Amino acid sequence: ADHWRPTLPAQLSSIREDTPMHVGPAVFGAIRNPRLLDAVESLIGEEIFANPIQNVRIKPPESCLPSTGHNQLNFGLTAATPWHQDNAVCTEDADPTKIVTVWFPLHDVEEDNGPLLLVPRSHTKGLQKHCVSRSTKEVHLPEETLEGDRVMLPMQRGDVLFLHKHTFHASARNTSQRMRFSLDLRYNPIGEPTGRAQLPGFVARS
Repeated sequence: ADHWRPTLPAQLSSIREDTPMHVGPAVFGAIRNPRLLDAVESLIGEEIFANPIQNVRIKPPESCLPSTGHNQLNFGLTAATPWHQDNAVCTEDADPTKIVTVWFPLHDVEEDNGPLLLVPRSHTKGLQKHCVSRSTKEVHLPEETLEGDRVMLPMQRGDVLFLHKHTFHASARNTSQRMRFSLDLRYNPIGEPTGRAQLPGFVARS
């Protein structure tokens, strides 16, 4: 493939498919929320697996982040997230998998505190070549790939965004003085590769 692929940290080599996974009741309830799964079912079918690529993103005000030492932080989780496709950060065996990303904020997200950005209909372009930033080590789409309108998506608490694995998306900087908390969950049909074979997932609905 001519696109970047993740190299999982060496410490994950001891994790097996049967490694226990703890999910607190609040997060577990969110992953298995019936209304959420109803929507996911309409997209990928009724056999739903909770993909192990899940993130809680805490974006503090940019003014609170260090101006140096970026390589010590996962900037995709704490600062602006560069333009990318979710498929690009899965291992290659999951390329055929029908993965859907579910993104939602835990509070209102306005234009100044890190809303998502996306390019409408970009999912029709298929998986694109990605690069890795030398400074932040973040995977990103080359600028010349980003054709089309870029739409900013302020959202309210309770809103949910469903993303195709090939949708071009990013998150804006948090230039406010407010924290931004969000979850991004992923689901795929049961039995299909998850893109993180070393990490445990579970059946969310069958």
